[in-house]
Amino acid sequence: MRKGTGSMALKRWVRPAERTELAAVLAAEYHIPQVLADILTARGYDSPATAGDWLETTIKLSDPFTLPDMPAAVERIRAALDSGERIAVYGDYDCDGVCASTVLCRYLRQQGGDVMVYIPSRENEGYGLNAEALKALAEQGIGLVVTVDNGISAVAEAEYAAELGLDLVITDHHQPGETLPRAAAVVDPHRKDCACAYRDYAGVGVAYQLARALSQGQALPPEEIRELLVLTMVATIGDVVPLTGENRVLVQSGLKQAAKCSNPGLLALAEEAGVNLKKLNARSVAFGLVPRINAAGRMGSASLAADLLAARDAAEAVRLAQQVDALNRRRKAAEQTILEDCMEQLRADELQLNNRVLVLAGEGWDAGVIGIVSARMLERFGKPVVLLSLDGDTAVGSARSMPEFPLHKALSSCSELLERFGGHTQAAGLTMRRENIPLLLAALNRIAEDWLESAPRESCRIDRMLAASEISLNLIDVLSRLEPFGASNPVPLFCMEGAEITAVQPLSGGKHTKLSLLQNGVPFQALCFGEETEWFGFAPGSVVDLLVTLEVNEFAGRRSPSVRVEDIRPAGLEEKQWEHWELVCRKIDAGALLAPEELEQANLCREDLVRVYNGIKQLGRFQGGLERLYLTAFYPKINYVRFCAALDVLSELGLIHRSRADGRVSVVQHPPQVALTASERFCMLQKLDA
Repeated sequence: MRKGTGSMALKRWVRPAERTELAAVLAAEYHIPQVLADILTARGYDSPATAGDWLETTIKLSDPFTLPDMPAAVERIRAALDSGERIAVYGDYDCDGVCASTVLCRYLRQQGGDVMVYIPSRENEGYGLNAEALKALAEQGIGLVVTVDNGISAVAEAEYAAELGLDLVITDHHQPGETLPRAAAVVDPHRKDCACAYRDYAGVGVAYQLARALSQGQALPPEEIRELLVLTMVATIGDVVPLTGENRVLVQSGLKQAAKCSNPGLLALAEEAGVNLKKLNARSVAFGLVPRINAAGRMGSASLAADLLAARDAAEAVRLAQQVDALNRRRKAAEQTILEDCMEQLRADELQLNNRVLVLAGEGWDAGVIGIVSARMLERFGKPVVLLSLDGDTAVGSARSMPEFPLHKALSSCSELLERFGGHTQAAGLTMRRENIPLLLAALNRIAEDWLESAPRESCRIDRMLAASEISLNLIDVLSRLEPFGASNPVPLFCMEGAEITAVQPLSGGKHTKLSLLQNGVPFQALCFGEETEWFGFAPGSVVDLLVTLEVNEFAGRRSPSVRVEDIRPAGLEEKQWEHWELVCRKIDAGALLAPEELEQANLCREDLVRVYNGIKQLGRFQGGLERLYLTAFYPKINYVRFCAALDVLSELGLIHRSRADGRVSVVQHPPQVALTASERFCMLQKLDA
């Protein structure tokens, strides 16, 4: 559901294809409930073989020696262990890098190694190997550097390491370039010569496979395997890699082992986060543990999180966990400050909201936090976002998008404006000259116009239709067979059509909203988290379509099914009609020629203005988003094109206050006496129809 208020764009609902016969075959062959077969076929597991692979619970991890250069990596590290050579594990400052460093360091120390962990500073050093750090390590007597979660692109730095007499073993999970760095071994599942059956590991997954390879013929104590698996699970979830195949195995195993976790650092961190390790799931890891580990690297030093996870003393672990939690609170405050700065920029120049891609910049924004804010802006406005932190002539940025607008491809198309960039389809980082920001804004929006027929919108992929009569604890237990949920394996999303709202109830002082509904005579309740009741809009009697997820509610020792609303709209709203209305609105804003049927839709008359003004006056004010206002108060009495035009005219004439950035509208208490002809917008629309 939407977080707070704002003019969030309408989401695109993608309904599953009808595959009834195939789902029936899967249900019969694997003796699984029909609902499970329906979801698997909707997700593309369209043959008994592929579905069987998913349902298989005894999948084993690939032989670590099928990863490229693994034999050479083991040989070099074993030589260092046998000779007492000093080893540095060189990590990264995110959750994956911190946990991967801890996994490998913990294993090597258990083998008697003289090992230290080095994690570069996000602010002062940046990502990956750097010359100053390598020089410092050499001066400390390090003979072997083993990277985790980085190093695959460090070609120049690897040459410098060789000049210093440092040997490198590189383990990474990022895409390699044309030239591999010079090293004793380069272990990366994305190398073209990789023979491993699975390639989507996080950095910690590669590190865990390295530990497995090193332990061949030397059985690790069960408690040690447990602690390594729990750390691997946390980082695999935290790095948002696909929770499929072997990653799913690693996370399932780690979640099961967490109940017996004895790591003082993780125990203390879980206590600070209010996370119960004995009832752990992927969601509580993703929202409780991961942000705190990441906060250390974003707001201070990732070494603090590494020290916490490596702590052996309980009192020391509590002290470090409290420091990490304090950094997380600072991170949240920094996020809010940057978010408010962004909103102020949009309030001051709302024409920016006409852009298909938002590009905003601010002095001194924390570069470690802007990626999180970019994601929140994407969620609020439903369009790709680039945020840039300004420092003198340099701008360092973070971008977020949806799959329909691949960021790395888009940035590659205007790379002449950038000093460097990297990332993938939905997230990217970049560095550029401050003076090129307007050119980047123009270039990205031009690319978006060329690539997309309509403005990009967030898509919600529906797994199955759901009737109220099907909601039960038994259904939720069946769905649990698909866990753990995460990237490439989201919580099943259901569509419930034609439900009538019978009651709307505020929760937590109106911060959340509880609905009572009726579908085909069957009553049920649903929760809208983050949906302020005052601005919810839908009233009792409204008939709506819902997107929902299901979960178990536990209270006073009792379990009951809980329905969580992810999106809501008037029943029967047509996607294509909405997209067409948005297209006409953009054409009007751009002054483009309209087709005859578009002219009819834009033909604003006095009665439309009266209808919209009186509707807003009756509400007094509304700040739940302009799309929500239209859908709950004016649809289908007036089309969306005329509604938007009416808001433009009423605002221009001084009859209403409107903020597109905040999704807020209210009537002016003492409006002026004006004629419609005083509105340039109204006159322009009349000329279009002439």
